[in-house]
Amino acid sequence: MEGSVWRHLDWLPGSPRIKPDWRLRRAEYLLATRSRVDWRVDDTLVKRAKSDIAKLLLRDSDAPGRRTTIQSVHELSRSSDSPLRWRPEAYLLTDLSFREIREILRLSPAFVSTYHNLAFDVRPRSKATDWLTCHAMSRAKRLDVEYVWKTIARAGGPKLLEVAVAITTGSPFPDWMSATFKNSKLDDAILRMRGKLLIGAMLARTREQWRALVVLRRKLRRLVPTSRGDKGDAKLQIMLSLLTRP
Repeated sequence: MEGSVWRHLDWLPGSPRIKPDWRLRRAEYLLATRSRVDWRVDDTLVKRAKSDIAKLLLRDSDAPGRRTTIQSVHELSRSSDSPLRWRPEAYLLTDLSFREIREILRLSPAFVSTYHNLAFDVRPRSKATDWLTCHAMSRAKRLDVEYVWKTIARAGGPKLLEVAVAITTGSPFPDWMSATFKNSKLDDAILRMRGKLLIGAMLARTREQWRALVVLRRKLRRLVPTSRGDKGDAKLQIMLSLLTRP
């Protein structure tokens, strides 16, 4: 908890600045400040988190041993730049049930629901798009892969998220996607290139990054030639040339 910054609006009921991990923040705050539990804010899960985290800190968080579900959630949630955290949080932004997410990620029965309720409480505000954009998309101050996964999860659902994870991690495509390939190696390569172009366009900020996308686009055109009358392709080439102009 060292270096944590707490603000009462992070957990105040009804606050537009309430954070997805408000229960975890509140438990950490109670521990750090030795404050009393407030029945107006602190529910059973906050109290349990306070107790379990205190036990973990007394035992030494790096020491081996069996952890409670809450302690495991706390550990994962506080890993700032970990795909192990990004993935369950991205799935929680889809409409899959906790049970379905648990089966996909092969987690323990209680872990997904506890993670959501304690560390990523987003589903009660699933329609609050501005709030999600401000508080749930990425902890980094720049656009990153976490932002990409969560944006795709929100916009396209769990299947597109699976494809995005495969492209960004270099892992195999899911079976339902691979089954659609007629030429497995060629179709795999084409889909990865198209995915990298899309994701690259979401993240690119410098001329060098845009130039890399131009190179990738040329490679893709050699694999999948487009007709000369393709207006969409012509517009894309004009846009890329403007973005990469010295």
